[in-house]
Amino acid sequence: LTPPFGAAPGWSSAHKLSGCAAIGGNYKFDKDGKVFASGAPLHGAIWRGEKVYDPRLDSTYPGGSGSCRLGEENTYVYSASPALHAGTYAYGRYQNGIRVFGLGLSREAIDWAAIVDWANDCDTVEWTIHGTIYEGGRGADVQQQRRQNLDDICAAGGGRWLQAGALLSFDWHRPRVPLAT
Repeated sequence: LTPPFGAAPGWSSAHKLSGCAAIGGNYKFDKDGKVFASGAPLHGAIWRGEKVYDPRLDSTYPGGSGSCRLGEENTYVYSASPALHAGTYAYGRYQNGIRVFGLGLSREAIDWAAIVDWANDCDTVEWTIHGTIYEGGRGADVQQQRRQNLDDICAAGGGRWLQAGALLSFDWHRPRVPLAT
């Protein structure tokens, strides 16, 4: 983040905001005090949200097509699909090889086929997820919070997580075609 009017005080190329959303700005005041005489203008942003891994956009996943890759966050895509957020949260978020958020399950421990089916259903019925989740505490408390976070993410898509052997899978209220009317 290089400001347009010189370097920020106390900030150098050694300072990083890895994994953090940020807005940087600085203002150039004139000597007469006529520009921004009432103070700096307010500024802000409208954020789209967190990017997620989408196996449907990964050519290395069976049936996928694209450059999205699990574990390579620079290839992740924006989506409001609860299914994709559940899968990404189950896998976890990593900065410099260290898990900083999520469950931290391996690729093989997650039922990606169920996530793809669920994501397609979420797209069909326009189920979306928005909000904020937190992780905090220590030991068993943080594990319980992570399970609750996954419960909340799944609930946004009419689903729940379940353990199928050594695999984390998902069940959801799948839209069904009526047999009779």
